[in-house]
Amino acid sequence: MNGRSLPPSVAVDYAIQIAGGLAAAHEQGIAHRDIKPANLFVTRDGRIKILDFGLAKLISHDPAFDATDTVTIGGVPLAPVVGTASYMSPEQARGLRTDHRSDIFSVGAVLYEMLAGIAPFRRATVADTISAILNDDPPGLSPAVPIPDALERLVRHCLEKQPEARFQSTRDLVFDLETCQRASRTPAAASPAVRQSVRPVLMVAGLIVVAAVALLGYVAGRRPTPPPEMSVHSVRRLTDFVGFEVFPALSPDRRSVAFTATVMKRRQIFVRLLAGGTPVQITKDAVDHQSPRWSPDANLLLYYSPADKDGAQGAVWAVPALGGSPRRVLASLGGADISRDGRVTCFSLVNGQIHLVHSALDGSDVRTIASL
Repeated sequence: MNGRSLPPSVAVDYAIQIAGGLAAAHEQGIAHRDIKPANLFVTRDGRIKILDFGLAKLISHDPAFDATDTVTIGGVPLAPVVGTASYMSPEQARGLRTDHRSDIFSVGAVLYEMLAGIAPFRRATVADTISAILNDDPPGLSPAVPIPDALERLVRHCLEKQPEARFQSTRDLVFDLETCQRASRTPAAASPAVRQSVRPVLMVAGLIVVAAVALLGYVAGRRPTPPPEMSVHSVRRLTDFVGFEVFPALSPDRRSVAFTATVMKRRQIFVRLLAGGTPVQITKDAVDHQSPRWSPDANLLLYYSPADKDGAQGAVWAVPALGGSPRRVLASLGGADISRDGRVTCFSLVNGQIHLVHSALDGSDVRTIASL
């Protein structure tokens, strides 16, 4: 956003899309844990794409579920600090166990920045930023941009220090954002002078409408009412794996679906025909693979493999849709996407700077779209 604020209507629309996307992930038991502007891509038609689930974590209410990635000090379960300082929740900053409410805090921080042009807790150093997240209230939103009181209360509700004090569901957050959006679209009441001048016109118009409705009702009453059409929908389960199947991607010809499932504690890519049959495992090596995407002709699958080492970037790979030898396309910080003309787009780290790049499907003709 480069220090610029967005109109409140645009910011709320983006926030609804972000929260709605996260709600779908949360309902599958997945928390993103690194929501920030750099992981949010706006398409030309104004749609938000949530990128880089590289820090994503399965949500569990069972303390034994994620005991392998936590340590305990004084009986308090701790976890490695993950996320981006300016947008992480207080529990992330403390290294405590997190859940979907941590994402809600991050959405609040991003929404605040969209409205104010600056992150609510950003300071000169990472240490000062984390201290502000833990101890300070966010400054009031800029008076230069008229912000409805209900919207400012919503932002502050997202940014509560304690998870129990925030929205407890991302769906609830979406509902309140949509309420703010509808309220902003409601036209203001007319002044008394205007109301008096239009009253006779409205009375005449009202009488005409009443007469028209009465006539239509009389005519409709003389005709038999056809029975309402009934639509029948069927729901069919496609997989029966133990555990989660995530990142579904429907092929362009709508005949197959690619998805990610866990095999021997590693995420692998599978493809299944919608018409039936057993899912085919496409990747089989001992590393994680996720976020499959189809080429426009449905002959290739792209997927993202995170790096094994902390701090390193992963890569986007391509493999024949029916299986075969994968080949590396681009270094990437997260999952990629494919445009209709077959160009691959992803975020990549070059000389310590994040770039939004795209290339041909074979990894050639790499171009930088933007530098962050």
